[in-house]
Amino acid sequence: MSENPSGHALFVILLLVFVSVILLVEGAWLLYRARRGPEAMRLQRRLDQLAHTAASPARRPLLKRGRLSELSFVARILSGVVCVV
Repeated sequence: MSENPSGHALFVILLLVFVSVILLVEGAWLLYRARRGPEAMRLQRRLDQLAHTAASPARRPLLKRGRLSELSFVARILSGVVCVV
């Protein structure tokens, strides 16, 4: 009853290749859905609408100030905007 070690190694390699291919296909599918799926397209349309409505020059400083006010203290330091309270 001698076992062939190269046969076991071949089985393990084939199993790993199979699992890798399955994970690659699933990852590609998830990436596709994240980029081109219905939810991503709906979100992109909403962002485009927001960009067109918020593009007026009068609203830009207000939007920028609003975004900066939502940053944490560490993020302000990292962005170079230090606000001492």
